[in-house]
Amino acid sequence: MKIVILGASGLAREALAVALERTRLGDAIEPVGFIDVARSPGEELCGLPVLGDESWFATPEARGVRAVPALGDPGVRRRSVAAVLRQGGRFTNLIHPSVSIGPRVAIGQGCLFLPMSSLTTDITIGDFVSINPSCTLGHDVRVDSFVNLSPGTRLSGFVHVGEGADLGAGAVVLPGIRIGRGAVMGAGAVAVRDVPADTTVVGVPAKLIVREGG
Repeated sequence: MKIVILGASGLAREALAVALERTRLGDAIEPVGFIDVARSPGEELCGLPVLGDESWFATPEARGVRAVPALGDPGVRRRSVAAVLRQGGRFTNLIHPSVSIGPRVAIGQGCLFLPMSSLTTDITIGDFVSINPSCTLGHDVRVDSFVNLSPGTRLSGFVHVGEGADLGAGAVVLPGIRIGRGAVMGAGAVAVRDVPADTTVVGVPAKLIVREGG
């Protein structure tokens, strides 16, 4: 399977490393390049070309190629995914072999899981979710589409993370807590109560510092 990585930053290089490790272990994955509006077509990154912007997926060369989003910011990821879909592009998941996935774990499309993360059991992951290294997701967790879990995020049992939420490195969510749609948790924050949609919380315990539009 040929893949193209959306983005050309550090996360994109990490995604390429996952693909190459999968290939080394015998999976038929062939990275062919990167999509990034901020770089010139033909520019090289890690020995692969930048192919241009998402309009590349309307070209004959894109036939049969699958996209993998490697864009940390949920809003940027959403816009890039929408642009690919408008061109008729299709997506695949890219999951590092070291990720532990237990029974009854449902995973949507276009997800990127980096090394050493653990998903225990009875978990639902939406579309276009990015899980960075060493995250742990406990039983009965639900992670909606376009969520970003930064390295070391800890989600306890029955946690629900709403669409487009962005959890910083080392964030911890206690059992049964809901993180609202579009919410942001700062690095190291500990959510001990529900976090409203479109807010930013920081600290231990996590406290509200910003409400969007207010």
